[in-house]
Amino acid sequence: MACSTTCVIRVPTPLGVMIATGSNQRISSLLFEDHKRFHGQPPIAECREDCAFSSLITPAIAEYYRSGSWNNSTIALQSWGTPFQQQVWRALADVPAGTTRSYQEIAHALGRPTAARAVAGACRRNPYTLIIPCHRIVGSNAALTGYAGGLWRKEWLLQFEHKSVRARSL
Repeated sequence: MACSTTCVIRVPTPLGVMIATGSNQRISSLLFEDHKRFHGQPPIAECREDCAFSSLITPAIAEYYRSGSWNNSTIALQSWGTPFQQQVWRALADVPAGTTRSYQEIAHALGRPTAARAVAGACRRNPYTLIIPCHRIVGSNAALTGYAGGLWRKEWLLQFEHKSVRARSL
């Protein structure tokens, strides 16, 4: 059954509850429940279990936590953000699981070598945790910096993906 309005799905994960918002086959956000974006916002009606969105997003999240990678063909992303944010998010989506890039490397790849702080800002506004893997972006010295889901989650995700990639290559 298709959801006629935006709905929210709460999905327990090894790192805490994730909240996915969307409708039908479009996802508008996927964030951890304790993400600051949710603080002070009015509640969104929960989707029924038979909703098409629920039947797509829940297995996709479970598969990520089994395999360490996101299948981008499962659900379409709702297009939003500034043109620069969208450009950054596309570049982040190209960073392979189990690897990292620095904010500076992303800025250089975009042809904007002085835009490392702007890249960090776009990462901060990323509404698609796991799908657009901003957790793979680190400081120039490879230090774990700036993750809206918490640095402890960033570290866990990087270690998990690295182990998953190694296991698949054996």
